[in-house]
Amino acid sequence: MTCDIRIVPAREQDADPITELMADVFLHDPTMKLMVEHFPTERRRNMMAGFLSLQLRDDYLPGGLVDVAWLVEDGQRTLAGSAWWIEMDPRFEHPGCEDRAVRVLGDGAALWNRCEELAAPFHPQCPHHYLYLLAVNPDCRSMSVGSKLLEHGIDRAHQRNMPAFLEATTTRAAALYERMGMRSVGLIEASDPLPECYPMCTQVS
Repeated sequence: MTCDIRIVPAREQDADPITELMADVFLHDPTMKLMVEHFPTERRRNMMAGFLSLQLRDDYLPGGLVDVAWLVEDGQRTLAGSAWWIEMDPRFEHPGCEDRAVRVLGDGAALWNRCEELAAPFHPQCPHHYLYLLAVNPDCRSMSVGSKLLEHGIDRAHQRNMPAFLEATTTRAAALYERMGMRSVGLIEASDPLPECYPMCTQVS
């Protein structure tokens, strides 16, 4: 039996399985879960998936920086993980999705907007690649999928002479990112009910 992890650009036909994976993982994220907690429990996952699907199709796939990790085993492939990157330039105003967030998240949109506002001062003041989300299939967590996705994205940003930036939502994630060469650039302090987050960035040599 042979197996391999292959990282490739996401395609439109990958959108549904990628969204489902992200919804499953980020429904338990300490920050993202707050966006849907006002919905009844049985609706929260669907609302999370709806919002992420909107973002993926409208904002991230068109930018060409969404990566998919496939586990290829004996000719069969399984979605092992995905990372959503986007190129940002502080010289230009980036179109947000406030109206769409309100339409999907309702009251949760205010928290999403607040997260954006709190993180904005920590972004590099130069063109950079921003990692919005990274998730790994729970069945593949012993295969270094997250590290491979992160390394792939950082390498691509550096090849374009841009730093890579993200906000870690847990100390465990921050420790992983630090091992991959990212460095802390401050602390996004807790703002009830939002927990603290850890902005991190790479240096371009």
